[in-house]
Amino acid sequence: NEDDEQHELVGVIQDTMNQLRETIWALKKEEVSIEELSLRILKYASAQFSEGPIKCQYHSKLADPELRLSPVRSLNLFRITQEALQNVMKHSRASQVSVKLMTTADELQLLIADDGVGFDASKPKEGHYGMQHLQERAIEIGAIFEWQLPQDKGTALKITLRL
Repeated sequence: NEDDEQHELVGVIQDTMNQLRETIWALKKEEVSIEELSLRILKYASAQFSEGPIKCQYHSKLADPELRLSPVRSLNLFRITQEALQNVMKHSRASQVSVKLMTTADELQLLIADDGVGFDASKPKEGHYGMQHLQERAIEIGAIFEWQLPQDKGTALKITLRL
């Protein structure tokens, strides 16, 4: 129906505008503080899960909140978080998701875990490349990408970036 198509088109346009804003935010700076990135992730996660059935917990432990990241690194970490959380919303049937951003003097870790249904990694769905895209983004910034399906319940992602 025409109203549904218009509603879907408006959604696509809004998503595109939001992605453009986020890209401009990161690229207009020479460097982004880890605290700025943390606040962006918190704002995004809060907005995405504020009204739905999935509860989102966000935790950050930053050794140095003023630690600086390049625009490319900060944008890719944000996009990894964004895509992982969208996967949780669309596919996981989870009741909870946890996002943790932690830094030490020489390492950043981003952990995203849900309590959903998980998936069968040996049988990728046609047209679904989410994990591959996340891994490619991590590799692009020199990070290690790991994921696991803990005890057949949920999915856990871990991104480790040497600073």
